[in-house]
Amino acid sequence: PYYVFDSTYELMPLSELKRFIESNGHLPKMPSAATVERDGIDVGRISVLMLEKAEELTSHLIQLDERLRKLESTSRKK
Repeated sequence: PYYVFDSTYELMPLSELKRFIESNGHLPKMPSAATVERDGIDVGRISVLMLEKAEELTSHLIQLDERLRKLESTSRKK
């Protein structure tokens, strides 16, 4: 799922992601525990989804790092 690194990919804001997890008990697009228990797991599909989540996490970390560096740069100038 290298589409995650495409500039047009809309990354879910962390606040929205938190609400989703609190409401559903799992990450978006990932099956719930009940679904896995009932239907089993398609290992290929889960592997793709896990890579997507790792890439989304990486994108969030890059964005947060950029924000932190900008804040640190601004605070040093004062």
